[in-house]
Amino acid sequence: MKKIFVVIGGPDDDVLEVLTQYHTTSDLQEGVFVGVDGGCPKLIKENLPIDFAIGDFDSVSVNERQRIKEYAQEMIQLPCEKDVTDFEAALAWCVEHYPMNSIHILGAFGGRIDHQLSIIWIANQVKFQKILANLHFESLTNYLSFLLPGQHQLQKYPNMKYLSFITMNKVTNVSLKNVKYPLDGVNYDTPVALISNEFLTDTMTISFDEGLMITCQTNDK
Repeated sequence: MKKIFVVIGGPDDDVLEVLTQYHTTSDLQEGVFVGVDGGCPKLIKENLPIDFAIGDFDSVSVNERQRIKEYAQEMIQLPCEKDVTDFEAALAWCVEHYPMNSIHILGAFGGRIDHQLSIIWIANQVKFQKILANLHFESLTNYLSFLLPGQHQLQKYPNMKYLSFITMNKVTNVSLKNVKYPLDGVNYDTPVALISNEFLTDTMTISFDEGLMITCQTNDK
């Protein structure tokens, strides 16, 4: 199944370098590229396609906007004053067109803290619940995804050192295996950040019965 690559306008890493760190050449050739506002010039710079462009484009120049319009297969320009962010509008498009595909978001880290929090807090919006497990936020030093109840085997990314888990609400019966700091059937009634754990081998197992968790793999710059 083809991967969906959503590139937003955050000031973090080189797009092509991030893509090649996590994905194969075949993934990129077969994937769908979505440019969100200031993320579009990043794709154009790397000669990567833009299958769909969306945003109010207030962060690009008039000339850049015209270039995006000519370059993209499809483009929707949103009003500057609206009730959703450009990223939320892009995700809604993904829900409509690719509800079962994995969605890989680049450009989410390194900018305004309110932007970063708004991106993570989409987990609380009902309209995105069915794709939460498909979302992957990727940069050179940060990987983030959501975990739903059940048992999950996680693979260590080669360039990452630390493994962290953040509970978004009440989480029950949390177990971590094959990590430096294991857990066995622990309950958390309120959100907690379990940070700076580490893999013991290339894989680990996490399980829990109730709630929503974020998993992060990170490294120092």
